[in-house]
Amino acid sequence: MTDMLETVREAFPRFKSFLSHASPFAESAWLGPISNGKALEMLSLFSISEAAISLADEFSLPSFRNDNYDHYYLRNEFPNHHEAQAGHEAHLLSQCSLEDRFYASVVPKLTFSLRGNSFMVFREGNPLHLLFCLLKGKTHYKDRPDISIVEGEIRSLALDGGRMYFEHYSRGIKACYEISIRNSNHIPIRDATLPKGYTINTIGVVECSVTKSKKHVDDQLHRYSELFSNTCDKSPEMLVSDDFPPRLYGSQ
Repeated sequence: MTDMLETVREAFPRFKSFLSHASPFAESAWLGPISNGKALEMLSLFSISEAAISLADEFSLPSFRNDNYDHYYLRNEFPNHHEAQAGHEAHLLSQCSLEDRFYASVVPKLTFSLRGNSFMVFREGNPLHLLFCLLKGKTHYKDRPDISIVEGEIRSLALDGGRMYFEHYSRGIKACYEISIRNSNHIPIRDATLPKGYTINTIGVVECSVTKSKKHVDDQLHRYSELFSNTCDKSPEMLVSDDFPPRLYGSQ
């Protein structure tokens, strides 16, 4: 594609399958203007993933339905019928089936274990946290952290008869979710089992800024700290990656 992409492939050989995948989704991430922030976001994702892997006892990269690597470039965001995207983004999403978009929305970009605990890395969304908030009667928020690190792992992800089912294991507790696959202006949660003591621990958030002012970034990270500390033992670590390496914004 470009000299820059070739350099990225050499820097992150572990992700070669995703980086060698040629499609409009990949081109949108790597060949778009720097100002849209996608390339910085992907570089931050790879950097954080490599750092996690270097520390991890075990790790696994995502596998997608029919080995479709387009799904790696999709947001970890549930499809929303009435949420308009910019023209090019809308055209891209129209090329991906609704089933695949639901499936990709909950597949982590990386799963790893460290000292007996499992963690997941998501991009452009924190889907489990959003489901948890909705099931607890809270507002359907629209905030999408560029990268979030969440405790636990997803198992038994399956599609069947217009429904998606998966389990989330965290700290020895299993929660079960079932979602209808359909166009809707809300997340069509069909059923869920949240045992006593179950919660979503978001341990880190990264905000990738290109054209945003420092005040905008500070306000956004403050919002994330408030949003995710409500379901976490403590406020998550905050990083901002408008330069490399990402610098620590603040932990509380």
